[in-house]
Amino acid sequence: MLVRDVVQIDHMTKLEPVLSFFKKGQSHMAVVTKVESVEDKDPELKMIGIITLEDIIEELVEKHEEEEDEDIKALHGEELRHKEKLVLLFSDQKTRGAGNSLSDVEA
Repeated sequence: MLVRDVVQIDHMTKLEPVLSFFKKGQSHMAVVTKVESVEDKDPELKMIGIITLEDIIEELVEKHEEEEDEDIKALHGEELRHKEKLVLLFSDQKTRGAGNSLSDVEA
């Protein structure tokens, strides 16, 4: 039977130190703790959850995917603006009207 000490991490700990600890291979899970003060008593260490290497990886991948989605939406909007300019540029002179010129479309 393999027995290991439980790793405790304060709830305010940043992601980088936790990820570094997990990458060392000593553990891929830790207990998240928080010190709570109660009137007339000593502060107590409360367990508020667990965190795993998988949790961190999922969070990083999700954030990366959200950033990619934002980039794709911005590019799609840019493509639509270019398409509209091309339509105006190549449309019939009669449908474009008298005031539209190449310089109007480029603006």
